[in-house]
Order: sequence, then C-alpha cells, then structure tokens
Amino acid sequence: MEIRLSDVQNFMDLSSEFHKKEYKFYMQKIAKYPCKQLKDFCYITDGEHGSPDWDKATNIKYITAEHIKQNYIVDTVYKTISQNQYKKNKRAALSHKDLLIYSVGAYDGNAAVAEEHLFPASIPRSVAIIRILYEKEFTPQYLNIFMNSKFGAFQSFRYRAGNSQPMLALEKIEQFIIPILDYSLQIKITGLYDSSYGLRMKSKSLYTESEQLLLQELGLVNFKPSTEKIAIKKLSESFGTTGGLDAEYYQPKYEEIENVISKYRLGYNAIGSVFKLSKQNFKVDKDKLYEYVEIGSINVSSGEIVPELITGAELPSNAKRKLKVGQVIVSKVRTYRSGIAIIDKDNYVGSTAFSILEEKPNGKVNKETLFSFLRSNLFLEWSLKPNTGTSYPVILDEDILNFNIPLIDTNIQNIIASKIQQSFALRKESKHLLDIAKQAVEMAIEEDEETAIKWLNEVTIPGTNIHQKS
Repeated sequence: MEIRLSDVQNFMDLSSEFHKKEYKFYMQKIAKYPCKQLKDFCYITDGEHGSPDWDKATNIKYITAEHIKQNYIVDTVYKTISQNQYKKNKRAALSHKDLLIYSVGAYDGNAAVAEEHLFPASIPRSVAIIRILYEKEFTPQYLNIFMNSKFGAFQSFRYRAGNSQPMLALEKIEQFIIPILDYSLQIKITGLYDSSYGLRMKSKSLYTESEQLLLQELGLVNFKPSTEKIAIKKLSESFGTTGGLDAEYYQPKYEEIENVISKYRLGYNAIGSVFKLSKQNFKVDKDKLYEYVEIGSINVSSGEIVPELITGAELPSNAKRKLKVGQVIVSKVRTYRSGIAIIDKDNYVGSTAFSILEEKPNGKVNKETLFSFLRSNLFLEWSLKPNTGTSYPVILDEDILNFNIPLIDTNIQNIIASKIQQSFALRKESKHLLDIAKQAVEMAIEEDEETAIKWLNEVTIPGTNIHQKS
C-alpha cells in the first residue's frame, strides 16, 4: 500500500485500517464539495465523568450510550438524576437540536438528534454532544442524517480505537469531515427528518392510548401496587401449595394484581388457554443470510424489531426458532422484561431467549391486546414473581403460559388492535422517511445534488415531505 506523506501529516495515522482503499474512495467523493471539520463549526464535549447521583423525585433523564440508535433516541422509562448534579455539570445538559454520538461501546458512531420531549436530560461520558454554533451552512437534521450515512459511518470506523470496547475520542470526533451540500437540499432533508419525528410521536401517542384503554377497562389507570415487603402466610398457603419458600414470590403486590385480574367483569383465563407456545426449529444453511432477532433487536420503547443480518455460519447456538407473522415474542430474561414484540414478517430467525406465542383458533384474546397487556407496567411488575436464578434471572415458558389474562370486551379489543396496527404503520413510515433522507444524502455525494433533489421530488408528494405510496 502506498500512502502519501500529506495523508500522514493530515491525520497522523499510519495504520493500514485507516488508509483502506474503500475509505480513500469515500473521502474522494466527499472532497468534491466544500467541506468543514466538525471542530470548525461545532462545540463538542462529553458528559458526566463521575457516578450518576440518582434521584427518583426529579424528571431529569439520564441518557446513556445504549439509548442512542441510528437517527433516534430510545423513548423509554429513564432513570433520573438529582437537580444538584444537573446544575453542577451544565455542559452535559442537553439543548434542543444537539446531536448525540454513541462514543464508547460496540455501536460507537450512532448519532441522533436530542428531541424536545426528552428534556430536561443529561448524559454520561460514553455520549458526546455535537452542538452546531453556526447554522448558516448546516442544519442539525442534515448533520444527523450524514453521520448515519455510509459517508459518516466510515469515519466512525476510521477514527475509533480499541477492540474489546471501541471508543471515539472527542479529538477524533472533531476531525470528522462534513460536505457542505446545497442548503435547499439540506432543507428537504430537514423536512423529512421532522416529518419522521412527527410520525414517531403520533405512533407513540396511539400506543399510549391503547394501553390506557386497557387499563381503564380494568379500572387500573391509577393503580399502584403495595410497597409492603412482608407477607404472613400459613405453610399450607405457601410451600404446601407452590412448593417454594422464596420471599419475593409472596410479596403483597403480586396478590393485589392477581385479585384485580380475577375480579374482571368478563372473567379471565391463563395465557396458555388462549395462546399456544411455538418451538418450531429450522435447518441452518451456513451460506444463507438470515435476519436474526435476539433480545437486543427489540426496541423496548415501541416493540419495533430491528433484526441483525447474519450468515448461517455466524448464527449463535441459541438461534434456533423460526418466527412467523403474527406471533408474539416475549423475553424470558428479567433484565429485558420489555423485550416484547409482534412479528411483522415471515422467516425471521429467533433466539431461544424468547417465549413465542400464537393465537389459538377461536381464542378470546387477540395478539394486540396480549401485546398491550404484556407491555403494561402492571404485567411487567407482576412478571418478577416467578423469576428463576440470581446471576442471570429468567422466567420459564410455563410461567408465562400460567399467567392469567383478563378476557377484555371484544369491542375494546378491536379498538386496541386498530390503534396498535396504526401505531406500527406510522413507525414504519417514520423509518422509511429517514431511509429516503439517507439515500438522498448518499446520492448527492455519489452523483450530484441535482440528481438527489430530482429524485426527492419524485418520491415525495409536492409541497410535503411525505413519501408517495406505490
């Protein structure tokens, strides 16, 4: 490999990885435009270097690297920190349109815009903030889409250091090179991003409505289980019935939840009575490319599935289950209790860390109602009752099948199903708009801006940023 002296002087890196032909090709494409390094127009810093000062009484979210995905931040129930720490470490406080970068860990380089519904919020040192100081040449939304495109992603790979825990140092992030694309194209990209965000928030709202409808029907909107830790039971009511003496199992809160479900006006039944367990295996073709779904593939805030593309030869040993449209998968690992999703396409390969449930013929509960019930805080709290193991606590398939589910009024189930289906459709469209935006940025760099703008005009409805449906 031949390396020009000017390249070494510019980047002070002689590694073969840094000077890969593919990377040099990408740089040549970017360099046909006027460019700036991030340090030329951004303030860049990281978050808290010490330990978080947790405080459940505040609303100050603590957004870690694991929450940052490509183009969005996971909207979940965040841990919160104290007002004192938030004020003390002002540089880590997020502002509207800050760009957040996953800087320490397996997915370093993932970027997302800090969105208003997350504020107030702070970050640890594993996250970097990129704050545009001058918006005359770049919009935050365009910068975000570029960072997640192949022309931004390769720079993450190029500048990272470390193997077991890759890291993007702040001084390396400062060196990222950003092409100054025509501002009219950036405005179109910004519009696509903003429309995507709006659809995602509407999707979230519909899901919240479905859960609230379920809780209203059960009379549980304001239900808070007991915090009492002591339960007094006769031996015949505990070990004599269950065969267990685990104190956790007999906490009063579980009995309260069970009483509420048992008193539902239309009755209840075991999940195993209305859904069947699937354990369909498949034969692995080592040369075939599979869409693998593991626990980490589930967006815990929405139930969205983001599978990993992997060859049969590389599939882990627990990748054994064949998944089908309409199945409900439920994480059996305690630390991922919210890993619950409805399968949206055939031929995913699933991990054995899921229980896989299918609607029984003439069942009295539809899959969307089951999905909403399992993801409710009520059930997530209840699901802690039968945990097995200490270092890696899990629940068993049989435990999930034995949980009771209320036989919700059919009309209400139909409304829940409609809201969940609309929510999924909006989130899918939201993601598609981001894909269009990324494709337009890559097209502009690979070909030219005029081609990208023309293509965008063809795939969006005039006067809007909404994708034309075929």
